[in-house]
Amino acid sequence: MRRDVWHARLRPAEWLAIVNKRLSILRWPLLSDESNAGRNIISAQVEELCIAATWTQTRMPASVLSGHTMEVDSPMSTLLAKIQIQPGKEKEFEDVMANMYRHTHDTEEGVLRYEYWRGREQGFYYCLLSFRDAESFWRHQASNHHEEEMDRFAACIASLDLETVDPVQQASPLPSTAAGPSTDELSGNIRQQANTYPIAVTAWWKSLRAR
Repeated sequence: MRRDVWHARLRPAEWLAIVNKRLSILRWPLLSDESNAGRNIISAQVEELCIAATWTQTRMPASVLSGHTMEVDSPMSTLLAKIQIQPGKEKEFEDVMANMYRHTHDTEEGVLRYEYWRGREQGFYYCLLSFRDAESFWRHQASNHHEEEMDRFAACIASLDLETVDPVQQASPLPSTAAGPSTDELSGNIRQQANTYPIAVTAWWKSLRAR
């Protein structure tokens, strides 16, 4: 569906609910004036929001936030995956990822960015993942929709390098990456995912954050 058509089918109250859901994840002040906020959001500036996919890449227009601060201090976890696909498996992999993308954005409260790109070299893909915190990432890994696709996903993969990255605060709207809680505080599948995919903060990031 064209995004402008998708926008037009949403009433102001529906837009407000979508925006406030994302604002709550980012721990920004929520919008309360339904009529004014709705009119602002459905204006031409809606293209800047990109709510249908990953609008957190763009700062929200000042007219929408009505003077609210844009500063975000809460830590998050951001990762970048480089994925090599088995020859001839590209279409199947993209089908799997389309399904994962849809379910992740539709059902996970803690997701901020989850998207895939094709690389320059044939058979290579990149995935950017950003979550409210490390535990939200581990819950994503342990989710039913993730587990249900694991057989198809594994059959497509030749290699995968998953790297924890840190947004540059002066050049990204995403806050700093933070290490997750002790695995002793977790249970079941979440602990297993935490042990498999630890989130670590690299020392050299810290001095640059303090500038």
